[in-house]
Order: sequence, then C-alpha cells, then structure tokens
Amino acid sequence: MILVSVSMVYLLMHATVCNRVSAWMAIVFLMATQVHNAVFHLGGTLVFRDFSPGLITAMLLYVPVNVLIMRSALAEGWVSVRILWMLFVAGGALFWGFEVIGPLVLLVGVTVTWLWVLVSARMERVST
Repeated sequence: MILVSVSMVYLLMHATVCNRVSAWMAIVFLMATQVHNAVFHLGGTLVFRDFSPGLITAMLLYVPVNVLIMRSALAEGWVSVRILWMLFVAGGALFWGFEVIGPLVLLVGVTVTWLWVLVSARMERVST
C-alpha cells in the first residue's frame, strides 16, 4: 500500500510540475516498484521452481501497464530509448538496494528524487 501511495504521489507530481525531470522520476519509481518487482517474482518462481504469489499480478498487470507507460513517454518526447534504459537501471538500483539494504534506500531515493524535481521546476520558472 505504501509503494502504491508513493507511486501515486510521483504521478501527481508529474501532472502538476509536468517537466522532463518529473517524468523521469515517475518512471524510475514505476520501474522500481513494478518492473523490477515483476523480475523479482519471475526470478523467484524460476530459481526456486515454486510459485511466487506476486507473479500473476506482476505479469498480467505491472508489465503490460508499464509497457504502455513507456511507449507513451517515448511518443510524447519525455524520454529517449537511451534515457529509458538508464531509468530502468536506476529503478533497479532503487529496488534491489531496498531488497538488500532496507527501507533507508527508499527513504533516501524518494527524498533525492523529490528534491531534484522541485529544484528543476524552480529553475524552469526562473529561466522563463
């Protein structure tokens, strides 16, 4: 529930700020909470040869929805293919860091990304 709530905040932040950085950060968090989560559940199912409960949600919901989001972000010019791959890696670092180290990674990641979005919005306002 917490991750869904934070994802919503990122999407609302992008809808409000509506700049490239806010789009990137929304995508990074979606990559971390959904795409890498799908990889985690698929990997767990394959490695342990046992059904992972989140696999169905991950494959039937997370992956298709995020493919649509990525296609839209590319079509609307928020990202390039290269940036999308970089955001995938950054989302992975956030997800796997959280899995290995714990909640502090998420706290630092959220704080840094929110600050980056706010600073970029302020800089855009000052430059216009």
